[in-house]
Amino acid sequence: MQRKVSKPEDDERAKNFEEQSVTNVVLMSLPVVGVIGILVYFGVVFTDYQSFDHFNISILICVLAALVEGLCEPFYVAILIKMEFSTRAKAEGLAILVKSVMIYFLVWKGFGLLAYAAAQLAYSFMLLATYYSTSMGSPYTFTYLPVPANDKHSMSRYCSPIHQ
Repeated sequence: MQRKVSKPEDDERAKNFEEQSVTNVVLMSLPVVGVIGILVYFGVVFTDYQSFDHFNISILICVLAALVEGLCEPFYVAILIKMEFSTRAKAEGLAILVKSVMIYFLVWKGFGLLAYAAAQLAYSFMLLATYYSTSMGSPYTFTYLPVPANDKHSMSRYCSPIHQ
C-alpha cells in the first residue's frame, strides 16, 4: 500500500478551508442572534412584571451587549483554531476588569440595574475592541460576510463539517 504524500500547499489549503468554513458558520448565526435579541426585548418589555428603575432601557442595553458579543465570535473562533489562548486571556481579562470597575462605580452612584447593563455593554465593546486590535496584521482577518471556502457550487462551498 502506497502512502500519499501531501504537498505543503495542499495542507495550507485544507487549513484555510477549515478556518473559513468555521468562520462562515459563525457569521451565518449572527442574524439569528439579532432576531432572538429583538424577540427577547419585546417579550420582556411588554410584560407587566417590571418594577425596577430603568428596567426597559437596561433590557435594551443587555440585548445590544449580546449583539456586540455576537460580533466577537468570529475572532474567538479564529483564536481557538490557531490556539492563541494568551490573546483570549488578555482580552477577557481586560474586559472583565472594565466591567468590574464600571459596576462598582455605577452601583456606588446608585444606578442599580442600569449599572449592570451598562457594564455588560462596556464588557462587550472592550472584548470586541481587544480582539479587533490584536487581529490587526494577523492571519485571521476576515469580513463579516460569508466568503466561499472552496471552489464548489453548493452549500458546502461556504461550510462543510466534513473534509473533502
